[in-house]
Order: sequence, then structure tokens, then C-alpha cells
Amino acid sequence: MRKFLLTLFILAAVSAIASLVAGLEGRLRVTLMGFDVATDLSVAVGAMLVAALGLILVVLTAQFFLRLPARLQTRRAMARQRIGTQALAEALMALARSDAEGARASVYVARRKLPHEPLPLLVAAQTDLLSGDAPAAEGKYRLMASDTQNPALSKLGLEGLFYLARVQNPSEAEALAHRALAQDTKTAWALEGLMALAVQYSDWDTAERWLRHLARSGAGRKKVNARRAVIHVAAAQALAVEDNAEARRLALKKAEQASAAAPDLVPATALKAQLQAREGNHRKARKTLRDAWVRQPHPHLGEAWLAAHADQPA
Repeated sequence: MRKFLLTLFILAAVSAIASLVAGLEGRLRVTLMGFDVATDLSVAVGAMLVAALGLILVVLTAQFFLRLPARLQTRRAMARQRIGTQALAEALMALARSDAEGARASVYVARRKLPHEPLPLLVAAQTDLLSGDAPAAEGKYRLMASDTQNPALSKLGLEGLFYLARVQNPSEAEALAHRALAQDTKTAWALEGLMALAVQYSDWDTAERWLRHLARSGAGRKKVNARRAVIHVAAAQALAVEDNAEARRLALKKAEQASAAAPDLVPATALKAQLQAREGNHRKARKTLRDAWVRQPHPHLGEAWLAAHADQPA
């Protein structure tokens, strides 16, 4: 409807201008370099209007052809983006259903159509891991990590390399995490990874230090408390096996701290009750387990419940 009304308006305007020009009276005479040209004023004005319209048409046509290559390039880029995005979505769906071959075929298309995007390379590395080809995945992660022009892609590569090295080569994993923190001091996976490595080394002070860094990086209170509880539980378990009174006392203290930091963490509560019972505080241990059972019934509390009743006859 709008186009129809606009067309009517243009036709009416052209008709009005033509009628106005046709009604002009008088003659126009031009003398230039010995040539004398005389014509009606309406004819002269009409000729100038036609010349102006012709010039505008020529300019618009030239602009159209000058911009045509850029428009075609934009259309091709949009088509590549659309095809690449669709292929990437198909690759992710294939990964979700553990279809390594389907993921590999789709990610090949995605990498061709989106050569400068980080996600296709990451999905390709994940596809290699799904296929059991860890060296190929490591090569792709290293390629990502070496990209100095794209810090986000570099951090993704470092993260992939970290998780590959964490079990087999902890020292390399630690160096990779430090590289990521050098790029961004608030990189959550690097902070959590260094904390986990410290727990693996039974270095509780270092684990606490990295936890404080994690808290300052903006991690939520609930997440920080959960990580703190895990550290305290690990420390309590390590101390509980030592055969001296001071270690047992510290183990119970750590278990109590873990339970306080994350009351819903069942292993922390169970360990706390077991250590309380081992110290002879069976009544306190039973109360700890009853309170935990009210909050969150869990089969893991059963073993601790038996330990809490060791002072009573069978």
C-alpha cells in the first residue's frame, strides 16, 4: 500500500511540474562564441530538467556498478557465515550424541566456511578427543594457544592443553595455567586448576591462596565456599590417617570448617561425624548426623552413623 501511494505521489508531482513548465511564457536567447540560440522558455526549462534527470540517472547507475562487487562479496560472506554456523550447530549436536564421524564431517565444513572463528577449531579438538586421538587434539589446542592476535582463542587453547596435561604432566599444567593468568588474572579455570593441583600436592596453604584469588576474581560466595569445603575435606582426610593426637585434632577442625562452609556437602558432614566418634564424642557425632539427615538424607551417612553408635551395645 505504501509503495502504491508513493507511486501516485511521484506521478502527481511530475505532472504538476510538467504543467508548470508548459505554462511558462517568454523566450530564452543565449549568445555564446558567435552562436545565437533562441527558444521558448518552457522548452529550455524542460530541457534542463531532462538533462538533470539524465545526470542523476547516470550517477546512480555508476554508483550501482561501483558498489556491486562489495555487495556481492557481502552476500557471499553472509552465505558462508550461514552455512558455517549451520555446520557448527550440526557438529555440536553430533558431539552431544557422541557421533565422532558426524562431528568431524560437520566441523570440516565449519572450519572452511568460518576460518577466522575460534569455535570451529575448538569443536574440532573436542571431536579428536571423542575419537580417542589426543595427540591431534593437543596439536589443535597448541595452534589455538599460539594465536597472539586473538587472546580469547589463546586462552581456550591453553585451557585445553591444561586439562590434557593435568594428569600426565602436572608441572606442565601448572605452567599453562600461569600463562593464562599472565593474559588475564581473573581466568577462573586457571585459578581453580592451580587450586586443584595444590590439593593434589597436599599443599593446603597454596590451595587456600588460590582460592582467595578466585574469590577476588568475582566468583560467587556459594562457589567459593564449596571450593573451600573441598579443600578442608581433603586436608582432613590426609590428616586423619596420621597416627598422632595433634593430627587427629587438626583433622577434626578441618572437617568442622568444611561442614560449616558447605553444610550440604555430605562427605564433609560424614567425615566430621566419624572423627567426632573417633575422639569419643559419640553423642555429638549422632547429633551431627541427625541434623545432616534432616537437611539432606543420603546413603553415605550410613557408615558414619554406625561409627557414631560404637559406644552402644549391639
